[in-house]
Amino acid sequence: MKLKKFTAATTREALQKLRAELGEDAIILSTKQTAGGTEVLAASSHDLDAVTEKPANGAPPSWTRSDRERHAAQSSAADKVAAQVAAQVAAQREQASAMVARPVQHALASQPVAQQAAP
Repeated sequence: MKLKKFTAATTREALQKLRAELGEDAIILSTKQTAGGTEVLAASSHDLDAVTEKPANGAPPSWTRSDRERHAAQSSAADKVAAQVAAQVAAQREQASAMVARPVQHALASQPVAQQAAP
């Protein structure tokens, strides 16, 4: 993150310089009155966003960008494996229910249908 120091005779002038160079979204880190006027220490909001970037996939904020990318890649690979396992379990459940249903259907088909007597 690059910090910039702006000095001017008044605070208003220092802020005008700051906005002209860093834009309206600049982050003011400190202001100090000096013998020569006002000193303002600031950073652009873009620089601050890069420093305070929120980590993806629950990675700790102390991790470096490459650590976060490696963690995200591992997480997505684990998600793919979990999806494949879930699909296999669903297919096995389907097969098991079909195997149970076949003997029941066969037993029902082999039994003669009882005829009711007409009144």
